[in-house]
Amino acid sequence: MNENICKICNREFSEHSPKELHECAVAEQERDNKKIRKHYEDMGKDEIF
Repeated sequence: MNENICKICNREFSEHSPKELHECAVAEQERDNKKIRKHYEDMGKDEIF
């Protein structure tokens, strides 16, 4: 995995404008937060208390 490639738009970070870099960072954070929320939502479904 190349650390210099944006996971959102698949371009190198050096090709981003500051605005594009910010937008991709926000989009990546939102995507990661969604995965985390889904993980924790699914955790309790099979547990019996």
